Amino acid sequence: MQVFTSHLRQLMPLVAIAATASAALLALLLCAAALAAPPPIGRVTSPTHPIETRWYADADPSFCWPGSLVASPAVEGYSYVLDQNPVWDPDTGTLELPVKPFGFLPPVDYAAGALPGSMAVGDFNRDGRQDLAAAKDAGNTVAVLLGNGDGTFGTKVEYAIAGMSESIAMGDFNRDRRLDLVTANWNVDNVSILLGHGDGTFGDHVEYGAGDVPLGVAVADFNRDGRLDLATANSDSDTISVLRGHGDGTFGLKTDFPAAVGHTPEALAVGDFDSNGKRDVVTANQSGTVSILLGNGAGAFGADTLFGSGGSFGSVAVCDMDNDGKQDLVAGAYGTDKLSVLFGDGAGAFAGQTDYATGDHPNDVVAADLNADGDQDVVTANAVADSVSVLMGAGAGTLAAKSDLAAGDTPTYVAVGDFNADGQLDLVTANCNAYTVGIRLSDPNHAAFTDKLDGVWYFHVRTVDNVGAGGTTATRAVRIDTTAPRTKAPYLCAVLRGHTATLKYKVVDPRPGSPTAGVTIRIKTRAGRTVKTLRLDGKAVNRLLSARFRCRLARGRYRFRIQATDQAGNISILNGSNILLVR
Repeated sequence: MQVFTSHLRQLMPLVAIAATASAALLALLLCAAALAAPPPIGRVTSPTHPIETRWYADADPSFCWPGSLVASPAVEGYSYVLDQNPVWDPDTGTLELPVKPFGFLPPVDYAAGALPGSMAVGDFNRDGRQDLAAAKDAGNTVAVLLGNGDGTFGTKVEYAIAGMSESIAMGDFNRDRRLDLVTANWNVDNVSILLGHGDGTFGDHVEYGAGDVPLGVAVADFNRDGRLDLATANSDSDTISVLRGHGDGTFGLKTDFPAAVGHTPEALAVGDFDSNGKRDVVTANQSGTVSILLGNGAGAFGADTLFGSGGSFGSVAVCDMDNDGKQDLVAGAYGTDKLSVLFGDGAGAFAGQTDYATGDHPNDVVAADLNADGDQDVVTANAVADSVSVLMGAGAGTLAAKSDLAAGDTPTYVAVGDFNADGQLDLVTANCNAYTVGIRLSDPNHAAFTDKLDGVWYFHVRTVDNVGAGGTTATRAVRIDTTAPRTKAPYLCAVLRGHTATLKYKVVDPRPGSPTAGVTIRIKTRAGRTVKTLRLDGKAVNRLLSARFRCRLARGRYRFRIQATDQAGNISILNGSNILLVR
């Protein structure tokens, strides 16, 4: 027994040391696990519903969250859900959806001078960062903004050209591996060439004649001699002008080819529509058609063929929408607020036109794979709506419904580029009346939803690692109310002239989230002329109300109409109406 006790005494310190070591190891493991856990997400915002307590007449909410976490080694991706539960238990897994979201950050504007137009995106100073050049419809200049590589740009530098321009393109015209610029100057019927020095600056402009009122310009090697040529779309002469490049930065005299005679060509693009390796041209026409001119490979073009039916096509882009190896067209119809997709047959003809709604007056259109999923997406610049419409490719040549993003004052043109070198395409708009260009950087941490019913919805998102473990859930609420109120005017009102009139009415709104509404009461004569208007804010809904005023109207019979606007901005369509009798 004594021997055993002695051995036990000898073992006790070892047991204590082992226990201490185990506790320390456990603490280290717990600490490591805590460090390896996906970090929490910061504040979630909603670009479509920015004020969390406000009701919106918009059933398509979208959400953004900080993107810096994507670089964390503990973050494999994100999971999210949109439901009507204020608390989400992600551990159940029933509502957790791994996603690859996509969207854009709010725009940042840079001064570009008066009336910026079409833009060219390229590396003008050969520093590996994308720069920007904008044609201008005033001042006889182009604006060049050099990129910093992080999505920001330096101060504009303006270079003189011969006239006013809405269209610009770029290429290496003198084969010195430095990008040059060309503008189509519509008010002086020529093009201006600015040769680049390779350091972000450009030389003096040199002019070459074009057709009458050239609104669009494109660059390609039309005669396959290894030298870049030019083509312009001439709206007043219904032609395209081709200027053959000499390879030293100079160009020959123009050659005109009839295009869209009687249809007014406004823009043009280059493609190979009959799959023969020779450059062809398409023009977007004011008549709502596109004209196809097939090239012969020697710099000449055959008679044009018209396709499509729209409302004043002002822009056109070439792409392969359905991934069949044949070039298709996307045209912006500013006359009917839509874009049209025309599918090419690979032999120079187009059919199967499909139209999609855009914002008001789509003045320009670009096609690009914004989210790198293999499908072409489309963006339009909506000059009247002060917005861009983004239509994501949905596969098989189709597009999802538009998402509208705010832009500056009168965005007439849009372009894409990777301005912050993150491998994602960003957007830039030329905001004509704001004298700015607006940069919208891509935001891969974005989720959008469509067609949600009225009510309060909660967006929950969290980071997840490669084994499904998640970080802390972040939540953001939005309030959706797309139901317009109705008004009733249930009582005839009779009043002595000079006394107080009491107009009874009721605002009927089934949305419990909109407890009040703004009310407008218009009193009209029998001929329909408004003689008095009452505007009342914050009036309760779903109860009988009264509006009082001292009646100084002439004796006679009037009709009063009640219109209501709820907190989400829905305006009543069925407006209450009744009689006011002044004695």
